[in-house]
This record gives sequence, structure tokens and C-alpha cells, in this order.
Amino acid sequence: MRISIASGKGGTGKTTLTTLMMQKAPTDSIIWVDCDVEAPDGDVFGEVEWRQEQVVTRQVPELFGECIGCGTCADLCRFQALAMAGGKPMVFPELCHSCGVCVRHCPAQVLRERPEEVGQVRCGVWRKDGQEHVYIQGLLKIGSVASTVVIDAAKKAAAAGKPELTLVDCPPGTTCSMVAAVKGSDCCILVTEPSLFGIHDLRGALSVAARIGIPAGVVLNKSDGSHLEKEVEELCQTMNVPLLLRIPYSREFAQKYAAGNIDTQISVDWPNFWLQVRALAKGDKA
Repeated sequence: MRISIASGKGGTGKTTLTTLMMQKAPTDSIIWVDCDVEAPDGDVFGEVEWRQEQVVTRQVPELFGECIGCGTCADLCRFQALAMAGGKPMVFPELCHSCGVCVRHCPAQVLRERPEEVGQVRCGVWRKDGQEHVYIQGLLKIGSVASTVVIDAAKKAAAAGKPELTLVDCPPGTTCSMVAAVKGSDCCILVTEPSLFGIHDLRGALSVAARIGIPAGVVLNKSDGSHLEKEVEELCQTMNVPLLLRIPYSREFAQKYAAGNIDTQISVDWPNFWLQVRALAKGDKA
């Protein structure tokens, strides 16, 4: 079972929930895939022994011969990653999607692809309170915009392990990187908080999950019984998604979190939560 943990808004508690789920899961066969590649921090909440590391690259075009100046490559590129300047194509790697169309259709055959480093994927063993789990971390190279390439590489590395449970810690928001992380999941858990920003962004994230056909459920973090919590409940009812769990607001929990510790003794019905998650992954929202 592959579960993605996402949120419309950053700071709602995705990584907190992922850590709790890993420590409270009904199986020991778990891989945590940290796909928040711009700022992965799952290793903060445990000790990680890194065992493997691989560089992630993508293909971008380059000119290596005499260009005839026809402009075919620039005309065919849907992403405007090439533009003609002085009778030759100028490449903008940050816009390139590595589709290879320009190379395949160059009449003079003077374009080729070259590898460009965009990040890395690290694999190790995450340890905390006597537990050991596989932890895979994607890390985007500073200045690169190819987050989806690194995310796909991290997920591919996790798939090779064939665990009973894969937890995908997704980037916040509703952009391509979030979609890339969530795709292929059996279900998506969206973490929110009782705030106007949290509710606004939850609505967008729920819409994205519905658009790509992934069953979604909601976890309300920092639950405080306020009127905004009622709005979260109403939104879930309106969009026909289950409210799976409430994590109560706790100053003590926040203090431990700030020190790099997750309090696993919070008052939460984990067996019932996992029953709901399994039902959601099977397509049963009831």
C-alpha cells in the first residue's frame, strides 16, 4: 500500500504525521520516501545511517555542429525552451522538459542530448526509539527547477524495495511537484490546520486529488475546537471526503517538535485511523 501525505499549505504537519504513521503503523515493512525535495527534513526526527547515494540527471539539448538556421527545433518545442538567436538555437534548460523532440526532428542532426545534474537520491536506515525503517530522501540541487525528476527518481528507488507500506512525504502546495509525488498512490492524506489559510489551501489540494483520481482523506492537525474547525468539517462533507483524524493542539507537543522530537504518546486512536486508511485505499470512503 502506497500512501501519500500532502497539504495545500506548508507547515501544517505533513512530516509530523508521516513520522507518527511510520512509528504507529501495523507493519514493520515500511519505506519512507521524502519527496519534499526542496527542503527534505525527515532525517531531523531520527538518526539516519546513509548507505547509498545516486546523482539524478535529466537530458537537455545542446548544439554540436553547423546549424542551418531553419528554426525547426524552436518551432516544435511546446515549452519555449529553445529560441533562435543569430541564426542558432539558444537553449533555456530551466524550461526544458527533456522530451527530445528537438533532437529527433533536427533536419541537420546537429542537436544532441547531454545529462544535466538536477539533484540526488539518498537511501539509508532511519532509527528512533528502537525502530528501524528504510528512509529515502530526494534532494533538489540548488538552483534547479527539475523537482519532478528528483521526485520520480526517489519513488523509483522506493518501488524497488517492495515494502508492505510506502509513505510518501510530498511537497506542499498544488503544483507539478505535488502531483508528481501523489501520482500512483493508493490514497492521499491531506493535512490541514484550523486556520483561514489552511482551509483555503485544503480546498485546492482536495480538488487536485480529485482531478487525478486519487482517493483522499483529511487529517486535522492542531485541533482546538474553534469555529474554524467546524469549517474544515463542513468542507470535508461538501467534498465528500472523510475526516480521518484529529491531532489535538498541545504546547508540550510543539516544544518537543521544536527540539527535533515527535511525541508518539498523543491521545489518538491509531487502530481506528489505520482501519479508515485501508478502507480509503480500497476506494471505500464510508
